[in-house]
Amino acid sequence: MNFVIKQTPLILFIILGMKGMAQKLPNVQKESMFAMQTVKVDGDANEWSNTFKAYNANTSLFYTLANDKKNVYLVIKAENYNIIEKIVGGGITFTVKNVKGETKTFSITYPIIEGKARSSVLLPLRDTTVKSLALLNQDIKAITKEISLTGLNLKDSLLSIYNEYGSAAASGFNNKRSYIYELSLPLEVIKDSISDKRDFAYKVELNGINGKVKGSALQLGALMSAMADQAGSSMLEVTTPTNFSGNYILSE
Repeated sequence: MNFVIKQTPLILFIILGMKGMAQKLPNVQKESMFAMQTVKVDGDANEWSNTFKAYNANTSLFYTLANDKKNVYLVIKAENYNIIEKIVGGGITFTVKNVKGETKTFSITYPIIEGKARSSVLLPLRDTTVKSLALLNQDIKAITKEISLTGLNLKDSLLSIYNEYGSAAASGFNNKRSYIYELSLPLEVIKDSISDKRDFAYKVELNGINGKVKGSALQLGALMSAMADQAGSSMLEVTTPTNFSGNYILSE
C-alpha cells in the first residue's frame, strides 16, 4: 500500500505533463514547415525529433504537416489505446482539395488492416514490453502493405504503400507504445489541389471501425474480442468517425 501511495504523485505528474504538452500546442497547425533533410517514410518520428506542430482534441492526435520541393508529409502520433484501436480498425483518410473547391478532391486512406490481423496488433500491444516492440513493429509493417487512393480515376483504388505515383506510407510503435503514422504525397500528384497562392485545404479523418475501409464492417469479430478484454474501452469512441480540417501553405 505504501508503494502505491509513493508512486501516485509520479504517475499524476507524468499524466499532467502529457496533458500540459498537448494544451500548449494549437488545435490545428498554424505554421508551415519545410523538411530540411531527406525524409524516410518508415513509421519512425525520430527524424522529426518526435515533436509535433499541433494536437487536435477532437481526434486525440498529435500531428505535423510539412513539405519539401517534391512532397507533402503528414506525421501523426496517437497515444490513447482506444484511438489506436480506431486507427487499426478503420484507418486514417487524408483528403486534400483546392481551397476554392474548384477541383475534385484527392484522398488517401491508410492503414488498411483486415480481419484477424487487427487483433494480432492490438492484443500484444496492451502487454508488450520495450524489448518485444521490435517484433510488434515487424508484424504491423507486414500487414500494412496497401493504401487506398481516390481522385486519380484508377481502375483499382487499392495500391501498394510504395507505388508508381510516388506516394508512401508506413506506421509503427515507439518505445512508449504510441502509434506513429507517416505519409508522403508528391506535389505533382496533388497539383490540381494547390492554389495559385501555393496553399490547399485538407481534412484528416479517423474513419472508425465501421468506416470506409474495405472489410471494416464485415470482419469485426477479431477486433471485438480485443476490445472486450480492454478495461474501459469505449465502443462509441472507436466506431464514431472524427475529423479535423485546415489549410496549409507550402513552405519554401
